[in-house]
Amino acid sequence: MKRFRTIFISGLVIFILLTACINKQSDGTNTKEGTGEHAAEQVLRDFLKNMHSGRFQEAVKLYGGSYQALIENNTNVSPNDYAKLLETACRINGFQCLDVLAAKLENEISATEFSFRVEFLNEDGTLFVRGPCCGGNATDFPPESSFSFTVKKDIGGNFTVMDLPPYVP
Repeated sequence: MKRFRTIFISGLVIFILLTACINKQSDGTNTKEGTGEHAAEQVLRDFLKNMHSGRFQEAVKLYGGSYQALIENNTNVSPNDYAKLLETACRINGFQCLDVLAAKLENEISATEFSFRVEFLNEDGTLFVRGPCCGGNATDFPPESSFSFTVKKDIGGNFTVMDLPPYVP
């Protein structure tokens, strides 16, 4: 009877530990955990946080969009060095890799694709607003403070961000 109780308690402890591991919340590093809007939003936030923090190798893992414009604008960077291309986007090319103020679901395109609106903070804590470009005026090019990002599952089942941060020439 003692042996049965020991085996039962050991089995129960193992079951509890396994259940806890399976139900562990995603920290954004495993993009297959969770489904739907919340998982997609977490990947978006993680991507933008990595871009803001200079963790470009981590950002590469969460980015599924095109690098073509970055490759064309940075001929001195290897087209296969995605982390360096993202770094150059933030530090040289004018992409605004800022801290996220808010990210809100704009549209559930499908069960595997979501559109979000994101607001960013300037380094001084104020709302980032992209003003008119290139000599234009506010009537022709109204200021923007909210930017659209698409997040969708790739063929491996991972959510990836399809858009780069806002660009200011």
